[in-house]
Amino acid sequence: MTAAAGDEGRVLSLYDGWDAIGVHEVHVDKGWRSTYVKLSEPADDLAVLGPQRWAVAHGESGRVVLLDGDDHQPATVAQFEPAPLQVASADLNRDGHIDLVVASDGQRPLLHLLHGRAGGFAPPELVPLDPKGRTTPSLLLVDIDQEGHVDVVAGLTTGTPQSPIPDHLRIFRNASHGGLVDEWRAQVRSPHQLDAADVDEDGLPDILATGPDGAWLQHSSGFGWLDSPDKLAGGTVSGGVFRDVDRNGHLDIVLLRADKQRIEVHPGIGAGRFAPTLHYDVGAGPVALAVVERPDETLLVSANADGRSFTTAKVEAARSAPHRSGT
Repeated sequence: MTAAAGDEGRVLSLYDGWDAIGVHEVHVDKGWRSTYVKLSEPADDLAVLGPQRWAVAHGESGRVVLLDGDDHQPATVAQFEPAPLQVASADLNRDGHIDLVVASDGQRPLLHLLHGRAGGFAPPELVPLDPKGRTTPSLLLVDIDQEGHVDVVAGLTTGTPQSPIPDHLRIFRNASHGGLVDEWRAQVRSPHQLDAADVDEDGLPDILATGPDGAWLQHSSGFGWLDSPDKLAGGTVSGGVFRDVDRNGHLDIVLLRADKQRIEVHPGIGAGRFAPTLHYDVGAGPVALAVVERPDETLLVSANADGRSFTTAKVEAARSAPHRSGT
């Protein structure tokens, strides 16, 4: 099960084995209102391209489809070999059209780059990743070198600490017009989820990596390079994001601690420094995290595998007491 922030005040969900996207209007003090968009088959991942516009990856058939408009009729934009798929979106070549990056974990992991154009997408361009035996559990699109073009960061893992090639981030620099150059690697443990933002306020994007071996923060050192990772948490961390959830003007780090069955908020107080951690209990088996921001409130949402439930917690503004969470 995954959860992703969609339109304002809503969370999108995918359940393992379910052929539908859940669209949930999130509240903490009253019931949710949920609708479901029928799919032709279960989905691996989705990317939000705009209001009511999603790209959905179906690993079982190898299809990536576009759902656009209120009728949500799927249009196939690419067909790959059946394999687990991840999808992310951004305007890589700065032509005003959203592009797709798809990671395929077949016999040889590949990146597929689909440039958006009027009326659809161009045929996919292939970018090799790593030899057989590796998986690509995460994709991040961010201008890591601050040259004005969105770059691609892929988290690669073997799942075994005995591998001669350790888990790492693979940075593909966007040279120009959406062309990717395999630039360099940064070692980090189990990068299953990735997020990026300037948490230390030096004008450069930092990267947060989370997974079954904990949470790691990698600060940018300039020109697309990353410093050695700082460990934020051990155990299984099912998700992590940078957000100013307490609205004090500084980014916070939000972690979903599956090992401790809670959400942790590390409140930012400026220049990469943090106030004491806040804790919010969640349901059993937390597997995915979303943050919902409205003009008057910020909500933290945990998707829980046990019972296929959600837990919602409201974060009060800085200097206020935490609000009780409820499942």
